[in-house]
Amino acid sequence: MKTAFSRDRYEFTKRAHLAAQQQFYPRMFPHGVDFEDVTQTAHDLEYAIDCQLAVTPPDLTFRAPIRISVQERFRKPEDMRYGDVTITEWNLATQRPLELHKLGAQLFMYGFYDDHRDQIVFATAIDVLRMQWMLCRGEIEYSRHSRIDQHFIGLPFKRLKDLGASLFTHDGRICQLCGGTAADAAIEYRGRIDGWVHYGCAEERAA
Repeated sequence: MKTAFSRDRYEFTKRAHLAAQQQFYPRMFPHGVDFEDVTQTAHDLEYAIDCQLAVTPPDLTFRAPIRISVQERFRKPEDMRYGDVTITEWNLATQRPLELHKLGAQLFMYGFYDDHRDQIVFATAIDVLRMQWMLCRGEIEYSRHSRIDQHFIGLPFKRLKDLGASLFTHDGRICQLCGGTAADAAIEYRGRIDGWVHYGCAEERAA
Protein backbone atom coordinates (compact mmCIF):
# COMPACT_ATOMS: atom_id res chain seq x y z
CA MET A 1 0.00 0.00 0.00
CA LYS A 2 1.06 3.54 -0.75
CA THR A 3 0.08 6.82 0.82
CA ALA A 4 -3.33 7.83 -0.55
CA PHE A 5 -2.97 10.16 -3.54
CA SER A 6 -5.16 13.26 -3.74
CA ARG A 7 -5.44 14.91 -7.17
CA ASP A 8 -6.90 18.07 -5.60
CA ARG A 9 -4.02 18.30 -3.15
CA TYR A 10 -1.50 17.72 -5.95
CA GLU A 11 -3.00 20.50 -8.09
CA PHE A 12 -3.14 22.85 -5.08
CA THR A 13 0.55 22.25 -4.42
CA LYS A 14 1.47 22.85 -8.06
CA ARG A 15 -0.32 26.21 -8.07
CA ALA A 16 1.28 27.17 -4.76
CA HIS A 17 4.74 26.22 -6.04
CA LEU A 18 4.31 28.46 -9.10
CA ALA A 19 3.08 31.32 -6.90
CA ALA A 20 6.09 30.91 -4.61
CA GLN A 21 8.43 31.23 -7.58
CA GLN A 22 7.02 34.71 -8.18
CA GLN A 23 6.16 35.90 -4.68
CA PHE A 24 8.56 34.26 -2.20
CA TYR A 25 11.88 33.14 -3.66
CA PRO A 26 12.70 36.43 -5.47
CA ARG A 27 12.22 38.27 -2.15
CA MET A 28 14.55 35.85 -0.40
CA PHE A 29 17.15 35.97 -3.19
CA PRO A 30 16.68 39.37 -4.89
CA HIS A 31 19.80 39.13 -7.08
CA GLY A 32 18.39 36.23 -9.07
CA VAL A 33 17.13 32.68 -8.66
CA ASP A 34 16.28 29.90 -11.13
CA PHE A 35 14.32 26.72 -10.42
CA GLU A 36 14.58 23.04 -11.25
CA ASP A 37 11.56 20.93 -10.30
CA VAL A 38 12.74 17.48 -9.15
CA THR A 39 9.45 16.09 -7.81
CA GLN A 40 8.89 12.40 -8.55
CA THR A 41 12.62 11.90 -9.15
CA ALA A 42 15.12 10.10 -6.92
CA HIS A 43 15.85 13.44 -5.23
CA ASP A 44 12.22 13.62 -4.13
CA LEU A 45 11.49 9.98 -3.40
CA GLU A 46 14.71 9.20 -1.53
CA TYR A 47 15.72 12.55 -0.01
CA ALA A 48 12.47 14.58 0.14
CA ILE A 49 13.79 17.28 -2.18
CA ASP A 50 11.16 19.02 -4.34
CA CYS A 51 13.17 21.77 -5.97
CA GLN A 52 16.73 22.80 -6.72
CA LEU A 53 17.50 26.52 -6.65
CA ALA A 54 20.30 28.15 -8.61
CA VAL A 55 20.92 31.39 -6.70
CA THR A 56 22.84 34.40 -7.97
CA PRO A 57 24.69 35.95 -4.99
CA PRO A 58 25.30 39.71 -4.71
CA ASP A 59 29.03 39.14 -5.26
CA LEU A 60 29.07 38.89 -9.06
CA THR A 61 32.67 37.66 -9.11
CA PHE A 62 31.35 34.09 -8.69
CA ARG A 63 31.44 32.25 -12.00
CA ALA A 64 28.27 30.22 -11.45
CA PRO A 65 25.16 30.26 -9.26
CA ILE A 66 25.08 28.63 -5.82
CA ARG A 67 22.77 25.61 -5.65
CA ILE A 68 20.36 25.09 -2.76
CA SER A 69 17.99 22.13 -2.36
CA VAL A 70 14.46 22.75 -1.05
CA GLN A 71 11.57 20.74 0.33
CA GLU A 72 8.23 22.57 0.08
CA ARG A 73 5.01 22.30 2.06
CA PHE A 74 1.90 24.40 1.47
CA ARG A 75 -1.23 24.67 3.58
CA LYS A 76 -4.40 26.71 3.38
CA PRO A 77 -4.64 30.12 5.13
CA GLU A 78 -7.03 28.90 7.81
CA ASP A 79 -4.36 26.43 8.99
CA MET A 80 -2.20 29.31 10.25
CA ARG A 81 -4.23 29.22 13.46
CA TYR A 82 -2.26 26.13 14.55
CA GLY A 83 0.99 28.13 14.63
CA ASP A 84 3.16 25.16 13.69
CA VAL A 85 5.35 23.68 10.99
CA THR A 86 4.37 20.08 10.23
CA ILE A 87 6.60 17.29 8.94
CA THR A 88 5.43 13.79 8.03
CA GLU A 89 7.19 11.12 10.10
CA TRP A 90 5.85 7.62 9.36
CA ASN A 91 3.74 5.91 6.71
CA LEU A 92 1.29 3.64 8.50
CA ALA A 93 0.29 1.85 5.30
CA THR A 94 3.81 0.79 4.31
CA GLN A 95 5.48 1.00 7.74
CA ARG A 96 8.22 3.10 6.18
CA PRO A 97 9.81 6.42 7.19
CA LEU A 98 8.68 9.70 5.64
CA GLU A 99 10.11 13.23 5.43
CA LEU A 100 11.51 13.59 8.92
CA HIS A 101 13.80 10.57 8.53
CA LYS A 102 15.01 11.14 4.97
CA LEU A 103 14.99 14.93 4.61
CA GLY A 104 18.12 15.79 2.64
CA ALA A 105 17.12 19.29 1.55
CA GLN A 106 19.00 22.31 2.87
CA LEU A 107 15.86 24.44 3.23
CA PHE A 108 12.31 23.54 4.21
CA MET A 109 10.04 26.13 2.61
CA TYR A 110 6.79 26.19 4.57
CA GLY A 111 4.00 28.39 3.28
CA PHE A 112 0.30 29.20 3.37
CA TYR A 113 -1.31 29.67 -0.03
CA ASP A 114 -4.60 31.43 -0.75
CA ASP A 115 -5.87 29.55 -3.80
CA HIS A 116 -8.75 31.98 -4.25
CA ARG A 117 -6.38 34.95 -4.67
CA ASP A 118 -3.35 33.04 -6.00
CA GLN A 119 -1.29 34.49 -3.14
CA ILE A 120 1.41 33.22 -0.80
CA VAL A 121 0.06 34.89 2.33
CA PHE A 122 2.82 33.71 4.66
CA ALA A 123 5.95 31.62 4.19
CA THR A 124 9.21 30.86 5.92
CA ALA A 125 12.46 29.14 4.98
CA ILE A 126 13.59 26.73 7.70
CA ASP A 127 17.23 25.72 8.09
CA VAL A 128 16.90 21.92 7.89
CA LEU A 129 20.19 21.13 9.62
CA ARG A 130 19.39 23.51 12.49
CA MET A 131 15.93 21.94 12.88
CA GLN A 132 17.38 18.41 12.84
CA TRP A 133 20.07 19.43 15.33
CA MET A 134 17.48 20.73 17.78
CA LEU A 135 15.35 17.59 17.45
CA CYS A 136 18.35 15.28 17.94
CA ARG A 137 19.44 17.18 21.07
CA GLY A 138 15.95 17.58 22.50
CA GLU A 139 16.16 21.38 22.33
CA ILE A 140 12.72 21.95 20.79
CA GLU A 141 9.32 20.65 21.80
CA TYR A 142 6.94 19.13 19.26
CA SER A 143 3.50 17.58 19.08
CA ARG A 144 2.54 14.25 17.51
CA HIS A 145 -0.44 13.80 15.20
CA SER A 146 -1.92 11.30 12.77
CA ARG A 147 -4.15 11.53 9.70
CA ILE A 148 -5.45 8.69 7.53
CA ASP A 149 -2.25 6.66 6.94
CA GLN A 150 0.46 8.99 8.24
CA HIS A 151 2.02 10.13 11.47
CA PHE A 152 3.44 13.66 11.54
CA ILE A 153 4.92 16.08 14.04
CA GLY A 154 4.22 19.78 14.61
CA LEU A 155 7.00 22.21 15.56
CA PRO A 156 5.94 25.60 17.02
CA PHE A 157 6.83 28.27 14.47
CA LYS A 158 7.61 30.86 17.16
CA ARG A 159 10.07 28.47 18.80
CA LEU A 160 11.79 27.75 15.47
CA LYS A 161 12.13 31.49 14.90
CA ASP A 162 13.40 32.19 18.43
CA LEU A 163 16.05 29.46 18.07
CA GLY A 164 17.31 30.80 14.75
CA ALA A 165 15.98 28.04 12.49
CA SER A 166 13.75 30.38 10.49
CA LEU A 167 16.14 32.07 8.06
CA PHE A 168 13.70 34.19 6.06
CA THR A 169 9.99 35.02 6.44
CA HIS A 170 7.54 36.64 4.06
CA ASP A 171 4.26 37.94 5.49
CA GLY A 172 1.88 39.00 2.74
CA ARG A 173 -1.29 39.25 4.81
CA ILE A 174 -3.22 42.39 3.83
CA CYS A 175 -6.45 43.61 5.39
CA GLN A 176 -9.16 43.50 2.73
CA LEU A 177 -10.95 46.45 4.38
CA CYS A 178 -8.20 49.02 4.93
CA GLY A 179 -5.26 47.72 2.91
CA GLY A 180 -2.98 47.59 5.96
CA THR A 181 -0.61 44.73 6.70
CA ALA A 182 -0.26 42.22 9.52
CA ALA A 183 2.55 44.40 10.89
CA ASP A 184 0.10 47.29 11.38
CA ALA A 185 -2.38 45.51 13.66
CA ALA A 186 -3.67 42.10 14.74
CA ILE A 187 -5.22 40.31 11.79
CA GLU A 188 -7.37 37.22 11.30
CA TYR A 189 -8.52 35.04 8.43
CA ARG A 190 -12.27 35.40 7.92
CA GLY A 191 -12.87 32.87 5.17
CA ARG A 192 -12.28 32.41 1.48
CA ILE A 193 -14.30 35.44 0.39
CA ASP A 194 -13.37 38.04 3.02
CA GLY A 195 -9.74 36.95 3.36
CA TRP A 196 -7.59 38.70 6.00
CA VAL A 197 -9.15 41.46 8.09
CA HIS A 198 -7.78 43.49 11.01
CA TYR A 199 -9.71 42.86 14.22
CA GLY A 200 -10.43 46.58 14.53
CA CYS A 201 -11.70 46.84 10.95
CA ALA A 202 -13.98 43.87 11.49
CA GLU A 203 -15.42 45.49 14.63
CA GLU A 204 -16.01 48.75 12.77
CA ARG A 205 -17.80 46.96 9.95
CA ALA A 206 -20.00 45.07 12.44
CA ALA A 207 -20.90 48.23 14.38
